Amino acid sequence: MTLEELFSKLSYGELSNLDMAVDESGTVRAEKQPRVLHFVNDALLKIYSKFPLLQVQTEISLTGSGYTHTEDETFLEVLSIINGWGESIPFTHSDTKLIPRITGKQIIFPEKMKGDVQLTTQHRHPTLTMPVNTEDWDQTIHLEESLHEALTAYVASKIYGGMLTPDSMQASSLYWNRYMAVMAEFEASGKNPSDGMPLQKFEQRGWI
Repeated sequence: MTLEELFSKLSYGELSNLDMAVDESGTVRAEKQPRVLHFVNDALLKIYSKFPLLQVQTEISLTGSGYTHTEDETFLEVLSIINGWGESIPFTHSDTKLIPRITGKQIIFPEKMKGDVQLTTQHRHPTLTMPVNTEDWDQTIHLEESLHEALTAYVASKIYGGMLTPDSMQASSLYWNRYMAVMAEFEASGKNPSDGMPLQKFEQRGWI
């Protein structure tokens, strides 16, 4: 789904009763677009934090001298660290020098740890930006189709909630409940969230 398709979906769907929706062109009024986009990015962060939809595997060769691996700004959490024998290596967020430690966006491997390890990390969806030209509306939203309604319901809940009228607050609550229901349905389905998603892989060699 592209950003243009999402705005059209919102315009004809959840936001169709509001004057910010432009029925003729199937989009949102220009002055309201930044607010809508803010909630779109917020929703994607919530969804990608709940489900590991984007996983990155990094192969690291440790030399026994200690190594700090730094992740980029999309990093959310470490999912696993596996050694060369396929065994899971424990890790912690606490202060220790015995096992790998997670501090912010850094994974600190202790001294004397040697060999190849496979680090799998969870990342958020890339931030969508306000279009400045026609091509920018083609920004892709990488999201399982069954989660599309969670995205639009979340955005609608926030938009209606900000209007602060009795009717809008009721609508906000209804859309929030729908968002939670879709998220619960996806979780209960037991489907591997990363199925069909490209798994990014990198190789690095450890150093001090």
